[in-house]
Amino acid sequence: MEKGSKLIVIALALLFLLSLVFAYNSNSGKQQILNRSKEMERVLTEKNSGLQSQLAQIDQDRRLLQDKLGSIQSEIGKIASERDDWKKKYELAKKEKEELIEQIKTKPVVLEQPFAPTGKTGIKDEYWAGVLEEKTALEIRLQELDKVLKDNLIKLKEAKKEKSDTELELGSLKQSKEELDRQLDYNQQMVSSLSRELVREKSDKASIIEQIDKIRKENISLRKQVKELSSAKLSLEKGLKNLENEKDNLAERISTTEDILSTRMRELLEIKKDLESSLGAGLSGEARQSESVELPTIVVKAGGQQATQSIQTKAKEMGKILSINENQNFVIIDIGENQNVKIGDIFRIFRNNQHVATVEVIQTRKDISAADIKYSKDKIATGDSVTSP
Repeated sequence: MEKGSKLIVIALALLFLLSLVFAYNSNSGKQQILNRSKEMERVLTEKNSGLQSQLAQIDQDRRLLQDKLGSIQSEIGKIASERDDWKKKYELAKKEKEELIEQIKTKPVVLEQPFAPTGKTGIKDEYWAGVLEEKTALEIRLQELDKVLKDNLIKLKEAKKEKSDTELELGSLKQSKEELDRQLDYNQQMVSSLSRELVREKSDKASIIEQIDKIRKENISLRKQVKELSSAKLSLEKGLKNLENEKDNLAERISTTEDILSTRMRELLEIKKDLESSLGAGLSGEARQSESVELPTIVVKAGGQQATQSIQTKAKEMGKILSINENQNFVIIDIGENQNVKIGDIFRIFRNNQHVATVEVIQTRKDISAADIKYSKDKIATGDSVTSP
């Protein structure tokens, strides 16, 4: 016993030292993790700041490009309007030219007279001179309109090309902005995750410190208990000697009682066989399975005390209730696979020849089984009989 107490004290001391070493290692590891987490948080914060500045610059460039695109679209609209006006003027001048040509074609040709021209001939010459002058002016104007129209068309193509380039650049900026937004969201999630991890590490550190204090208190308490156990050991050793003496006396009395009970059991089995053979002549096989035979109570006197045993033999009794789980609504019976019990088998529970409940097997082992309570007429108790239906 003294060696056992020493071993307990040594084991407690080793446990305390191991707990201190474990706490120190845990604290060092936690501190390293905290330092790494802080460094990662600082780096991610710097990256976020850089990304936010880049995002602001890209947003500013995007707004400038949108303004530029708006001005280009306005200029394109203005050029298109001027082009339409010049087209109208060109069509009008072309129409006037065609009308003048038609008028010239429809005028009769007058042959020159050998005599001197009169006043009427002078008027016609002036008319035709005016017509030719107007025609020449219209042709010059038409050429100018063609040139202006071509210039406007060239400007329009250049404006459309610039608009297309601006739209492509704007799309690229939008894509860059979306990529930066995604990266910024990812970095923010990383920062949030690191913050939560830091909080969790601090909480774990506080929990470890609390556990160390608890272990110290338990160590002090265990030392006190060891002292108390050492004191109680002596009294237990004294009591153990007395118990050994009583044990020897009880063993002798039990041996005598077992001999008497064995003799009475053999007599009971012979009586049971005689009764079954006498009843078998008048009853059918089914009736014999449904009835139970009660044998008289046998009183055995052993060592000045009275030992009483009541034996009942029930038809189709297979086992007993070992335990009941009322919360989960199932029972444990002392029969299993060795007795050919299978999952789904139905058994009835009896107490004092009264039907108490019906159960269904849900799990089986070699010598025990678990069964759900399907019907309960009364509360099942440990030791109730288990019979087949």
